[in-house]
Amino acid sequence: MSPISESALPIVESAFPLPGTIMNFKFMAAFIVPALVAGILYYASPMRLTDVLIAAIYDVEKTYFDALDGRNSRLSASDVQTADMVNSVYSLRLKVSVIRETTLRNSLSRRVAFREFLRGRTFALLECIEEVRTLQIQIEILKEAQLREDMCHFTAFFRRRRHYSEYMLNQCIS
Repeated sequence: MSPISESALPIVESAFPLPGTIMNFKFMAAFIVPALVAGILYYASPMRLTDVLIAAIYDVEKTYFDALDGRNSRLSASDVQTADMVNSVYSLRLKVSVIRETTLRNSLSRRVAFREFLRGRTFALLECIEEVRTLQIQIEILKEAQLREDMCHFTAFFRRRRHYSEYMLNQCIS
């Protein structure tokens, strides 16, 4: 005996039409395709990506300044890698500024904005976002390496001190 009664099947079939019917496919395509296109246009729009880029460059600057903070300084301002990162942050900041200005100018006209979108402006923005995030990762790696180096010196200092204390204790006992 089936768990579903014979009288319930027509109700279930009317509530969930078969996916192979032409009418169902047209109905679904009429809503799904425009929603999919609108989603792609929104998430790939240069104005939204510019906002993401601005947030990413601010995060990089915050990470950099946290690494150079005076209290918990993990990086020294005279370090060669730090100087290279300062130049990278500065050059990316200029690049982001130029990209933002161009995007804002293009956004004044929908026709120009759409033309720039079709020319691949989105890919240039995504590439710049990737550069910014890569720099942030490099800063964090350098900060962690410096922290590990500081911890090695710290533990080595205490190991020497402990061995010295044990040596002095043995000298006093004997």
